[in-house]
Amino acid sequence: MKSTGRAPLDLAGQQFGLLTVVRRYAADRPTRARRWLCRCVCGGEQTACTGDLRRRKVRSCGCLMRAASRATLRTYNRRVRS
Repeated sequence: MKSTGRAPLDLAGQQFGLLTVVRRYAADRPTRARRWLCRCVCGGEQTACTGDLRRRKVRSCGCLMRAASRATLRTYNRRVRS
């Protein structure tokens, strides 16, 4: 394998959205994508690859989507009951 001459990227301690990178994630089966263990501000944990974090595809452990779903459901229920 040819070396690119770049130092390995270390994202530990950096924040992406609501996630803070804790450490590199050691998977059972290694893949080409480097994965990171992240902790959300709500206390949940999520693993994500470097590209998804940097491109902001992953911003939380799922709590943002759950909150948005609850808000949408509340709005829908208000309209139906009116």
